[in-house]
Amino acid sequence: AYEIRPRDWSSDVCSSDLLQARGIPFALVDRGVGTPRQVSSDPWIDRERVQAAVRAVDGPVVLVGHSQGGIGITYGGIAPNVKRLVYLTAHAPGIDMPEGVVLRSPALVAGGIDTPEGRLFDPATVGAVFYGDCTPEDVAWAVARLDPQQLPVQGPLPEERAWQVVPSTYVVCTEDGALLAAGQRVYASHMSEVVEWP
Repeated sequence: AYEIRPRDWSSDVCSSDLLQARGIPFALVDRGVGTPRQVSSDPWIDRERVQAAVRAVDGPVVLVGHSQGGIGITYGGIAPNVKRLVYLTAHAPGIDMPEGVVLRSPALVAGGIDTPEGRLFDPATVGAVFYGDCTPEDVAWAVARLDPQQLPVQGPLPEERAWQVVPSTYVVCTEDGALLAAGQRVYASHMSEVVEWP
């Protein structure tokens, strides 16, 4: 397996362990930026990191983006060896939302606090939004690992959108508490294939 892991994930059990156990090669693209660390909101950085990961692979690639990870695979996913995009309850830039479609949970938006370190999420509300079906212990474990979200970066966006030219699957998670199903289904309607999970 090949990995891009600048952050120490050694104590975390994550999907990469399941992939590795099945002998499936993978790369994790770290979206961290700055000091103190924030999660990138810069589509150009996300694009370059995805493209670097794709260039490192000698063979076919499936790109999976969750939440804002959909931005990176949208802008960085056009390459001859990228065979499919998978949006797992993820944003797909370039798709207009009809007026009145609720996209994000009101609790998530209301629970965001903008600080010099980035956007922080209120632990009192983010547990229910991000980890609604988890035990209190698992919620505490996950919330302790949340990094601030970089404040939105202003400027032009990359023009290419991989979902327009690469076969794509959108996984609608109907009970997702952050990116609501109504918004997910608008994104999904533009994809090659749609799967719905609770």
